Amino acid sequence: MDITYEKAQKIKTLFKIVGVKNKPLNKSIEEVAYVLKMKNNSAKNFYYKTLNFLNKNPVIAKQLNIDLTDFKLKKIVKFKNKEKFDLLKIVEDNLKNGISVRATCMNLANNDAKLMLRLQNKYRNMVKNKTNNFEDVVSIEKKAFLNTIEKEKNKKVINIASVKTKQNGRISDHELNALFLGLVRIVKKTAMEDVSQEIKNECKMATENFRQTLIDLNKAEAELKKEKIKNIELSQKVESQKDQICKLLKELSARKLSMLEKKSRINSLKLKSFSKTKNQNNNIL
Repeated sequence: MDITYEKAQKIKTLFKIVGVKNKPLNKSIEEVAYVLKMKNNSAKNFYYKTLNFLNKNPVIAKQLNIDLTDFKLKKIVKFKNKEKFDLLKIVEDNLKNGISVRATCMNLANNDAKLMLRLQNKYRNMVKNKTNNFEDVVSIEKKAFLNTIEKEKNKKVINIASVKTKQNGRISDHELNALFLGLVRIVKKTAMEDVSQEIKNECKMATENFRQTLIDLNKAEAELKKEKIKNIELSQKVESQKDQICKLLKELSARKLSMLEKKSRINSLKLKSFSKTKNQNNNIL
């Protein structure tokens, strides 16, 4: 299987950036997105898709001089249909009771931040992609049927006036009251839907802020771990240098003592020689 020159260059650039040692993957992905002019999520998908492609086509990886030894393919655990159904049902039920998506997912994840984000993202993707995942767990026909019944109820309220007008042009007080109550219900329902949508928007914004905060905290934690490792390495270097200095000082002290002893012996010999010569001279005199 051959690839175009342009794609080959993009792949080389990708693995040149991601292959830098001791650099977090998320930082590398951000750099790839900047260099290749892509969004962060697109760059991340491009990385995993390309890694999967090269694992299946090692000949192409060899042609591009890319060693896949240090690149591990992350295994993706997909949600089962029952898990998706349970997640959607629990979140929807809790939303009706005023419990946010984030709080529900955090409870389901037993306060595991990463799992909470995974559940939350899955729920939002199911709601967003109604033509795909959403249809796997919820019957669209049933939902449409319920919407039709609701519309028919609203139509009956309006149709009372139009039917009576066609029959004799008069509406009784009872029918007028029913019409008024029906209009009140419609106005109330519309107002509740507006308020509900506003609350959902606020919850969504709060959730996004919380998610960004978690991401920032994870980044800060990774940086702290990195700095801790650096400090440990620096401390080890200092201890090693300290041992070397102590060793050198001992060697220098030993050399100095040896030289002093040698000098002392030479001076002692000179004194003895001088004393001996002096005695001989005295005897001669």
